[in-house]
Amino acid sequence: MHRTKIIAEIGVNHNGSIVLAKKLIDKAKILGADFVKFQIFDPDELAHTQSKKADYQSRELGLKLSQHSMLKKLMLTYDNHIDLFNYAKTKNIKYLASGFSIKDFLLIKKLGCEYLKVPSGEITNFQLLSFLSRLNKKIIISSGASDLKDIKKALNLMKKNGQKLKNIVLMHCTSAYPAPLNEINLNVLDTFKEKFKIEIGYSDHTDDVVTSSIAVAKGARIIEKHFTLDNKFKGPDHKASLNPKKFKLMIENIKKTEILLGSSKKLPTLSEKKNAKLIRKGIYARRKIYKNEIFTEKNLILLRPEHQNKASNWFKILGTKAAQNYNEFEKIKYEKKNMRNNK
Repeated sequence: MHRTKIIAEIGVNHNGSIVLAKKLIDKAKILGADFVKFQIFDPDELAHTQSKKADYQSRELGLKLSQHSMLKKLMLTYDNHIDLFNYAKTKNIKYLASGFSIKDFLLIKKLGCEYLKVPSGEITNFQLLSFLSRLNKKIIISSGASDLKDIKKALNLMKKNGQKLKNIVLMHCTSAYPAPLNEINLNVLDTFKEKFKIEIGYSDHTDDVVTSSIAVAKGARIIEKHFTLDNKFKGPDHKASLNPKKFKLMIENIKKTEILLGSSKKLPTLSEKKNAKLIRKGIYARRKIYKNEIFTEKNLILLRPEHQNKASNWFKILGTKAAQNYNEFEKIKYEKKNMRNNK
């Protein structure tokens, strides 16, 4: 089975601090994430100056600031992101970023990130999707707040503009922070596999450590999870993120899930081979049996352990003659010439 790629979604949990951003990179690497992901944006090209914050953002930051003003406080400059990309490289962890405009993705492309990450809110941004599709890059696209029609339209547009579907990872996502468990609907991953025949992943906005493991069991190949150093930090996403202790536990659960899933081939395992004969039965003499006596249910018995004459031969041996004398509980020898043909 393919190993799951794990993205530590730092997002804006750096609170606008390059120092905190680097601490998050350090910790994500220690915990075993494959990628750290940030959000590259210019507030002036992302949100109207009078745009309202989402409810979860208002709960954390109050009603006073507009979404635009909040983003101003949380942004890192393009130069900051170049610095972070290079820093992540020195720590041997891959850097990713979500973008929200063509301008953002020009920087992401310049950095040479393995994937271009399209956030859920941009799935209807056909100007952006058309541009990205012409870059011949691997694209991760989140589908929060979408239905199947939205996704089909986006994928069709991307394909029309040259994007190869084999280079798209479609992420299931519930755009709420934290997302209620009764709205996660991980069965959607089955729908994605059936409808779109492309690689799938899961962007996990729950505040628990189990959901992502179930998504992996459903076939998710990439897991994205918000990550913070401290859930008590002030900011819009900290409470919906996992702290280091929980993030480590999530990764451990995913690794266990991969082991548990194992192979799709149904064959006896090494451990089972050791136990198979002990748990299966062979054919034995229920009492003393004499040579040429007919084998019947009255003089035969099935007992553990299995031997050469297996329990599966029961109906082949009934009605045939004993080729020798047998003592009570002695193994009945397997003699093919004496077996009945039950075809």
